[in-house]
Amino acid sequence: MLESAIPPHLQRPRTCPARLPHDAFEPPNAAYCARFPESITELVMATICAQARSPAAELSPAADVLAPVIAFLEHADGKDGSGDGNGEEEGQEEKSTLRPSAFDLISFRDAAGHHNVGVIAYWPGGRAVFERWAEASGFEAWWRGLEDGSSPSSPTSPTSSSSGTGEKKETDVGWFREVFFPSLDRYETVFSNQEAGEEGAARMRAGMSGPVREHVYWGSMRDRMPASQVDGLEGEKVTSEGEQHEATTERQNSRVVVPGKKNLCVIRSGQDWSAMLPAERKLYLETMHPVLVKGMDFLRDEGRTIGCHSCRFVDELDVGDERKETERTFGFAFFEDMESLEKWSKSHRTHLDIFGRFLQYVKELDGNISLRLFHEVLVLKPEQQLLEYVKCHPKTGLMGV
Repeated sequence: MLESAIPPHLQRPRTCPARLPHDAFEPPNAAYCARFPESITELVMATICAQARSPAAELSPAADVLAPVIAFLEHADGKDGSGDGNGEEEGQEEKSTLRPSAFDLISFRDAAGHHNVGVIAYWPGGRAVFERWAEASGFEAWWRGLEDGSSPSSPTSPTSSSSGTGEKKETDVGWFREVFFPSLDRYETVFSNQEAGEEGAARMRAGMSGPVREHVYWGSMRDRMPASQVDGLEGEKVTSEGEQHEATTERQNSRVVVPGKKNLCVIRSGQDWSAMLPAERKLYLETMHPVLVKGMDFLRDEGRTIGCHSCRFVDELDVGDERKETERTFGFAFFEDMESLEKWSKSHRTHLDIFGRFLQYVKELDGNISLRLFHEVLVLKPEQQLLEYVKCHPKTGLMGV
């Protein structure tokens, strides 16, 4: 039996009509949503990245460049100098909750060709949870010292540049943080199977839904978003690319704080082919993956013409051994609003090619695919965004908007 993608406690009488083709609609293939505990009403999604200062530079190994950030994430329980050390069980339990529920190590080339490495971390709770972690772990003091090179030590080592072995100093690279605090009514997920839930914020789920009705029709993403029941989620339109960049071209060596945008739409859309048998892997890498890359490159390089502020095609790295292929990627894009994302999905040649090639891919495998797909979408109020860039080039993220 099909379920609604919107859980019962977030369902509201609709003032905005659903896009469902008809009441008896049944999708041709199954998809699933993450179900969160009702006690979780907000999430934190924090992207913290280092950026090479030129296209020729490579930030490798990523774990070395990101060592301070990873240390703050892993040692936010007070056991490595970040707490009061009083040993009281209740205090230690409270501090342990400051650590994120999950984080991913990532790598990508941006619109200017610069190499970026970073983490995406997730917490249950809102801005206050992130701020408590940032203060208690020492991250906030470290972050504030980046611009003048006065960052204090991370919990695990005096500094990432103390060894003299050619490691990048923290001040030799640009840094940025893009932190989002969606309420659960402004967040939605979809997964190609019930076993694909170990992605994004869904790692905080209570469970997975059964097959959902809102899937495989234009507008199904909007229909899965609880807020869309009563809100059209219109965003801010940028009038020209010239206006976008003029304000930031001379500011790449300073700290830039970008104000939040009304109903900014953020999508993380992932692909995992690690469980494939050789024949399917070959078919995916030779016929499906190149079409996907072409679409992501369009959004990265020309996306602002259709309302996409920024797009990164990201490789996930193995936290234990980043030389190991994870066979996991995701597109990470920021759109003016959900409507802009919907228009690209429904009518632009690059996405129609992705969609058409995927249908052919499924047909060639008689529907027996091991490719795991997921996405999470956030539609954010201005106050649910924290956007800050230190010594980054002007095409970074939302700097130019």
